[in-house]
Amino acid sequence: MKTIAKTTTQFGVIWLICFGLLGLQPAWAATNISSTYKYAWSENVGWQNWRSTNAQATVGTTYLVGYVWAENIGWIKLGSTPVGGTYPNTTSTNWGVNRNSSTGALSGYAWSENVGWINFDSTNSQVVIATDDGKFDGYAWGENVGYIHFQNASPAEYYVQQDGALVVELVSFSATAFEDHIILKWETASEIDNAGFHLWRTETEDAEYSRITDYLIPAEGGPAQGTEYSYEDFDVVSGLTYYYQLEDIDYAGVSTFHGPVSATLSDEAIALIFPEDGALIPAYPPTAFEWDGAGLERFKLNFSTDPDFESKVVVLQRGYKRHGRWITGESYTPNRKEWRSIRRLGRKGRTVYWAVYGEDKAGKGFVSKTFQLKIEDY
Repeated sequence: MKTIAKTTTQFGVIWLICFGLLGLQPAWAATNISSTYKYAWSENVGWQNWRSTNAQATVGTTYLVGYVWAENIGWIKLGSTPVGGTYPNTTSTNWGVNRNSSTGALSGYAWSENVGWINFDSTNSQVVIATDDGKFDGYAWGENVGYIHFQNASPAEYYVQQDGALVVELVSFSATAFEDHIILKWETASEIDNAGFHLWRTETEDAEYSRITDYLIPAEGGPAQGTEYSYEDFDVVSGLTYYYQLEDIDYAGVSTFHGPVSATLSDEAIALIFPEDGALIPAYPPTAFEWDGAGLERFKLNFSTDPDFESKVVVLQRGYKRHGRWITGESYTPNRKEWRSIRRLGRKGRTVYWAVYGEDKAGKGFVSKTFQLKIEDY
């Protein structure tokens, strides 16, 4: 920390140039600052908004990220996501505001291109986030702005307050049974201070869960963006229902569990009958697709140029899963419009992958094997 304190004047000009060239473009997707209690005050430069319209601050377990808007001095940057969970604060490239996960005490530096460094743990004062109610208290010190006060009761009450942890904002978590394995997928909207994930499983919903991941699945998201993840569980037996929980773990070792979700590995999986795997089929008329539905109630036919069905997907009948119409039999012949969409997938000799998704009366889903086909030129 002494390095930054002594060299503020020397590299302050450098930072002004860098910000001027690159442009400060604040855009923060996730915040856990209260929408009501979000203001700090400085007698010299006025109010600072920790949850402004165009960018916000976010409190992680061991550090802060994002931007604060000050009405008279512009943006104050708290830091970007640090490697290892904390900012070293030893040079002009690794600064930021840290948080003690046990006490809530803040330390380190924020930066404003207009007024320079702001110290959250100066000689005479420190800012602390209360571990019980998330309220900020204390003073930060800026060499060009003086003290910034985070809480006041009289004559006007104001304070900054952390609303919630939001370490991982989960969009979805699902389990889908295939012929010999179950695929788990989850998507995050944002990840703050997240080290990674573990998956847990049980064969009875109320029983004790056992961890099935040998190693932590590394986090790939961040405060401003989420990520999609997947995991294949092959250690399963046909005919059984499996329940899963997703655990996210932050850098301080604090865990949060999500779920459960479940999937049943059918002992009578959907079997594709026609066309055979690897078949070359004519461009016209449309081919009839057949399968053994294993007693399931409704089906969707899926076609794609991607064996994982992640891109360029055609679903018949139109709609995905519970949206749109369903096929209630065990065969389907695409109409002309649908067949044109499938033929476009197979242009220039491309391989087309197809599979059948089915559901039972309770809405549990099952997926067939994936077959390949090619369509003659037309």
